[in-house]
Amino acid sequence: MRGPPLSSRPVPGKRWTRYWFALPTLVLLFLVFLFPLLYSLYVSFHYLQLGRPMVYVGWENFREALLEDSRFANSVRNNIIIALPTIGFEFLLGFLFALILNQNIRGKAIFTTLLVVPIMISPVMAGMTWRMLYGAKYGAINHILKGIGIADTSFDWFATGPRAILAIVLADVWHMTPFVMMILLAGLQAIPDELYEAARVDGASRRQAFFTITLPLLKLPILVAILMRFIDLSKLFGLIYVLTWGGPGGATETVSFTAYLVGFQYFRIGYASALSYLILIVVGFLSFLLVKLLYTGEENR
Repeated sequence: MRGPPLSSRPVPGKRWTRYWFALPTLVLLFLVFLFPLLYSLYVSFHYLQLGRPMVYVGWENFREALLEDSRFANSVRNNIIIALPTIGFEFLLGFLFALILNQNIRGKAIFTTLLVVPIMISPVMAGMTWRMLYGAKYGAINHILKGIGIADTSFDWFATGPRAILAIVLADVWHMTPFVMMILLAGLQAIPDELYEAARVDGASRRQAFFTITLPLLKLPILVAILMRFIDLSKLFGLIYVLTWGGPGGATETVSFTAYLVGFQYFRIGYASALSYLILIVVGFLSFLLVKLLYTGEENR
């Protein structure tokens, strides 16, 4: 009796080949992502300061952060003050640019390319650019304001808390508005033209078509854009590091920057880990609520 052809015979160890190919990637993910995440969780339950032995303190770091640390509470407030107007302006401007670029206009490809240039650079480079623009003596913004008679060349954008917050909001709006624009533009281009043609046949105006077709069908892209910007702003660090260093007087110190100072300036590694996990828990919970809202809206359609 002849056996099966050689090509159909199982090769010893062949079914494990796929896992051996994936093993380097899995090891890399463990070393780069999973191990630091688990180890920082372990450290967050300990008192760990460089040069001193690690001591288990249980939930003490979390209790201190939630109940006693006024600096952390202030950073949460600062994060909200910065994030709310930033998300609002980025959404409005991104939506406006998306609506314009969704039309059949000449040079649309050139305008789109120019508008997305800011998101091609890192937050640190964006911060350095705006730091030069905000310069008190030689900054371009003060020079323009002096030319139109609004301010002099010695105007300091970072002298007070409200000014510094405004400077950060303007810089982030310039940097990330194109990101929101691209998400909303993709959503607009996914809407079938037949729906607008049917609305015109039924006698609907542009305003009616916008509120009955465009906005309802853009619900998903809008929530995705807001969710991603919310997550990104919850860990706002690069612009703060370059522009203000948390000043003046801690007015622009965000939660991520506070965790950085605690860990790398005061070397309270255990407490900094606890702060980072509190940020992760809060952001994860709020993101879950937004995603829940998103899927609830999709189910009701």
